[in-house]
Amino acid sequence: MSGSDSLSKFAEDRGLAYSPTAELPAQGSTLSRGDAKVEGAVSGSLPGGVEGTLSHFTYTYTYTDSDDHTHTEIRRFTRVDTRIPESIGFLPYFGFSGRASHFAANAGGEDMAKIDLGDRKAFEGASAYAYKGTSQSWLTQLLSPAFADWLGRSEDSFGFELANGVLCAGRDGFVEDATRGFQAGVKDS
Repeated sequence: MSGSDSLSKFAEDRGLAYSPTAELPAQGSTLSRGDAKVEGAVSGSLPGGVEGTLSHFTYTYTYTDSDDHTHTEIRRFTRVDTRIPESIGFLPYFGFSGRASHFAANAGGEDMAKIDLGDRKAFEGASAYAYKGTSQSWLTQLLSPAFADWLGRSEDSFGFELANGVLCAGRDGFVEDATRGFQAGVKDS
């Protein structure tokens, strides 16, 4: 089953709206890519009661390696986007990128501070950033032991950005198994 077919079936099974494309809010690094494209989207009340959009999303990434060779790749994601406007006053930006994720966790450049995730083996190669000046006590509450444990069990390709009240979370690649893969992105234990 192709990516768009799996999203269409997911929508049909749950009485949600499917569209071959969707407009998403251009917030954060991932959503604001200039050549970004939605390749199938499901909108409405998603599992868990979240109002948002589940989509297959692509953008082109170009980089130059240490030998001065330029490389271009198409990056594919399965993502959920929703709005959390009440977060803006507490946390205007927070990003997390698992060790194998292409989610850009540091959209603000020099205005960002790296968050210490601790020395757990699950976080080797992972990164998290928040805007400088974010309340340290608020970040400590957010990164509770339960949330840190959940992040540590997440798929290595999982990442998210909370930017200006828009939460974008997902995994690299087009997840095809709607019954398992569109859930929280947590590894089977």
